[in-house]
This record gives sequence, C-alpha cells and structure tokens, in this order.
Amino acid sequence: MRTVKDKIPDTLADLRKLLVSIPLEITEDQSPEDVAQWTEMIDIGDAGVLAAAVKAQPDYLITRDRHFFENPGIADKSGLKILTPAQFLECWMENAEKS
Repeated sequence: MRTVKDKIPDTLADLRKLLVSIPLEITEDQSPEDVAQWTEMIDIGDAGVLAAAVKAQPDYLITRDRHFFENPGIADKSGLKILTPAQFLECWMENAEKS
C-alpha cells in the first residue's frame, strides 16, 4: 500500500475497495507430485506456490518474485497470467477507466 500511496495516491481508495471485495481462497497443501512437476522450471520453494496457484486458477498471480518471470515457459505451461504488482495496477486502472 505504501508504494501505491507514494506513486499513484489517487488510486489508493479504489485499491482498498478492491482488496476488501476480493473473496479470499485458501487452498490445501499440494501433493509432492503436483509440486514436483514444476521443479524443473522453478525453485522447489516457489514450485509449491506455483502448484497451488495452478490448482486455484486465479485471474492473476501477482508477485514480485523474479523467479516467476525468469522463465517465460512458466506462464505458458501453467496458463496463469503472472504480473508484478505494478503491472496489475496498470491493468486494473485501464479496466476501471473503461467501465
């Protein structure tokens, strides 16, 4: 929130509304087999996060973890839209302007 406040303060109130309105989804720990299928593409610690995201199928996986961007095949194979927080905010603001 601090970055948003510093860089695009006009969106802070809308971002708060968005975060409060998003339904929270908690997934179970992924099986070792589900995690293992990602370890050739990404570190074992991140493979668990990726396996959980694939199972949950969110609209976006928002992360600042560079490991998710270093291998473009991750997004292709997982089918996830992987964005940085800044990229997500830009996308969100564009969509908000259209509606």
